[in-house]
Amino acid sequence: MMLFRSLLKHSISAALLLALILFSGVRIRATSSKEPKSEGERLIAQAQAISSGFSPEERADLLLDILDTPAGRFVDNGRKWSLELYSISRRQLQPGPYRAAVQKNALIDLANVDPVKAAQLFKSQDTPDMWNQPGRVEDYRAWVARALFPKLWDKSGMSSLIQLKDFADWMGGTGEYPYVAMIGIVQAVAKVDETRAEQLVSDATGFYLTNPPFANKHREFTTFILGIADHVHSSSTRRAIEAELDALESEKKNTDPNQVKFVIQASDSRGTVQFNQQAEYVVYRLLPLINRLDPEWAKVCESQIRSAAISARTRTRLN
Repeated sequence: MMLFRSLLKHSISAALLLALILFSGVRIRATSSKEPKSEGERLIAQAQAISSGFSPEERADLLLDILDTPAGRFVDNGRKWSLELYSISRRQLQPGPYRAAVQKNALIDLANVDPVKAAQLFKSQDTPDMWNQPGRVEDYRAWVARALFPKLWDKSGMSSLIQLKDFADWMGGTGEYPYVAMIGIVQAVAKVDETRAEQLVSDATGFYLTNPPFANKHREFTTFILGIADHVHSSSTRRAIEAELDALESEKKNTDPNQVKFVIQASDSRGTVQFNQQAEYVVYRLLPLINRLDPEWAKVCESQIRSAAISARTRTRLN
């Protein structure tokens, strides 16, 4: 039985590969030639039929492969297959990181062809508290936000802000705020309404202080600060930086046993330095901005970096 299922999987893979080649040929040749496209669709339909007896996980993996073919980029196909994939995740997969990842991929593909429908399903995604996973690395929904939010803004501009803020607040209240996805939104809103842009930064800072300790929390928030700094008042930027530095100092005193070990290297023309403390790396990234805001404050922050090598490197960046 295992051999038979293995052969079926190989047959499906071969069909998908051939379909990929045929669809790629359609993109290269004149669009008036429809026969290769029909054959490609036939092969994909064949692959789906063969897999009808597979487990939900295997069906989900197949749909992910199909959506990754050029056929999946056609609006009708992309909508149909991404909705089928999302339905499988909701109805047949057990809550957990795999199911959340499948939902993420389904909605990203759906957002690419039908952002309005993706928005309708956005808050039906699983929340991180639905599975027990010590030392969470990330909130999978953030990737959907990155794909969807710009499309909703491009479609409706300021009219989309109420919905976007609702989505962001929902994520922040049930997991991790979509810091990176909101950078472009803050930048765009600031051109129209500075007060509302300031409020979005305040919202993000508030959620940062209360969000669970995802492993990428500080990296995402630092990226957010750097992305919005030139678009809002310096006082908002400073409050965000102070909140992050205070949070990192607090974490030093109250170590989380489930915290993922942090090691990262940064390189420039002078060489490479390894950071073993996230606080040091955050200060390293923020120091040029802090120096712009307040050179004396930058000196204080720099003095708190314990590594002499890192201190020398950051001092060079400020000069």
